[in-house]
Amino acid sequence: MTTLLYMKEDCRMKTKQNTVRIRRAVPDDLNKIFILLQMMGEEVSLFPVDLPHALSNIKDVLHNGIVFVAEVDRVIVGSIGIVRTSFWYSKAIALKDTWMYIDPDFRNSSIALRLLRKAKEAAKELSLPLIVGVFSLDKTDRKNHLYRRLFTPIGEFFVTGV
Repeated sequence: MTTLLYMKEDCRMKTKQNTVRIRRAVPDDLNKIFILLQMMGEEVSLFPVDLPHALSNIKDVLHNGIVFVAEVDRVIVGSIGIVRTSFWYSKAIALKDTWMYIDPDFRNSSIALRLLRKAKEAAKELSLPLIVGVFSLDKTDRKNHLYRRLFTPIGEFFVTGV
């Protein structure tokens, strides 16, 4: 059995009083992103989180994809990871999100909106479409509302047996 490694940092200040910095992640951010995404796993995962598998995937996206982080006082409080993908019927390339997560203490801010805009900018610079989605059972209406402000809906996900 794998022990959960996440320890929430004590620095919890209001984003209205502090500057939020959105930047491209660097390899040294791996551990902090891993800690943040463990919080995501606890909150929204449909299946048990396999920490070594999760870490491997985060490393892959960090090295082969595009990862943006949101920082408040040098603490990573949000992140989006995007990767290149194609569909079974085409060789055309698109970008898709692998994760998008904001620490619950920082959700009533513009961080999610700013991360999504940064991902859109990256896709535009690469002249690639960006596909994002809400893959969660929690607060989906609120999340969908935000995504509809920035993106065109192309369908929905459905699940059974979870």
